[in-house]
Amino acid sequence: MIGSTLGFSHRDRLVVHLVRGRSTALTAVAGYPSKWITLTNREGYLLAYLVTYGGGLVAGDVILMDVVVKTGSCLALTTQSSTKVYRKPHDLDAKTCQTLCLSIEDGGFAVVFPDSTVCFAKAVYSQLFDLDVSIGGSLVFVDWFTSGRSSRGERWQFDLFESEIKLKLGGIQLLHDRMVLENSSGSLQSRMGRFNVIFMLLLVGPKAEGCVQHAQEKIQRESIRPSTKTRDVVASLSMISANLRLDQPITLIRASATSTEAMKMYVKNLLQPLWHKIGYDLFRGKL
Repeated sequence: MIGSTLGFSHRDRLVVHLVRGRSTALTAVAGYPSKWITLTNREGYLLAYLVTYGGGLVAGDVILMDVVVKTGSCLALTTQSSTKVYRKPHDLDAKTCQTLCLSIEDGGFAVVFPDSTVCFAKAVYSQLFDLDVSIGGSLVFVDWFTSGRSSRGERWQFDLFESEIKLKLGGIQLLHDRMVLENSSGSLQSRMGRFNVIFMLLLVGPKAEGCVQHAQEKIQRESIRPSTKTRDVVASLSMISANLRLDQPITLIRASATSTEAMKMYVKNLLQPLWHKIGYDLFRGKL
């Protein structure tokens, strides 16, 4: 990680336990510019919002998050709005960094569903997701970002966006995905074509099974339609398996959309079984 004297560096921590049948945050520590807001719904799920003061991240901000979901507990982790990454001043040699280390114990269930990341023109941003799921644990993980403030002409105008996802299941690494987008390698706007949103979804474990079946059926129906050139959303689904005694392989879904609104509506339908399961629509009030 790269930090600087500008911005803030700290380590946030959230630990979720099952207490009397309800998931509860017994540890919730955060430092400026972030803050945890937590509550437990009627279904016993802990809803945790990561709030950023000022509505975004500046050059040099280094945010490290440790989240632990203990045996039998359930967590839905989200944000109140999109994560804005502001431009890096020319005279600063610093990037904005964010890291999430997530551990899910046997029988635990985590839904990680932040709002999209929006990088302003000239922004430099790096993120890392280190996901460790025990056998018997379950995970629904979303990572998505937009082209920027397209309404202001800032379409794919950030200097650097890099994202790295590592997933371990039962202590064995099954996925290591890294994406790097930078304008120094050629115009991103021309390379990204008509698309303005990139989306990735991971479904792991028995409690994500309903989402897997629904997603497979939806994407299979779409695959028999004619050309993708006129669709607002284009998606693909793949399965990742290993020599483990798993009830089902890991499901990886990637999608691109022409607009944030089109992607939101698509994902809202794609994950319909999830909203029923956790008793809460994470898009509520955001569409």
